[in-house]
Amino acid sequence: MKVLGLIVVLAALGGCGKKNPADQAAQDIKAMGEQRTRAQDALKQLEESQNKAKEAADKAGEEKQ
Repeated sequence: MKVLGLIVVLAALGGCGKKNPADQAAQDIKAMGEQRTRAQDALKQLEESQNKAKEAADKAGEEKQ
């Protein structure tokens, strides 16, 4: 009887360390959203940099004429 009680207690304790699949999915979705936001920010910075470079090239071309 003591062995059965010990097994039940150990099984209960072992289950405490496991993550809930729904919680894990929510964390994954949140992380993907954050990655998407960072990627969008990086894309905006790239576009701004390209626009600045184009404007500088256009201005340099106008000065040569």
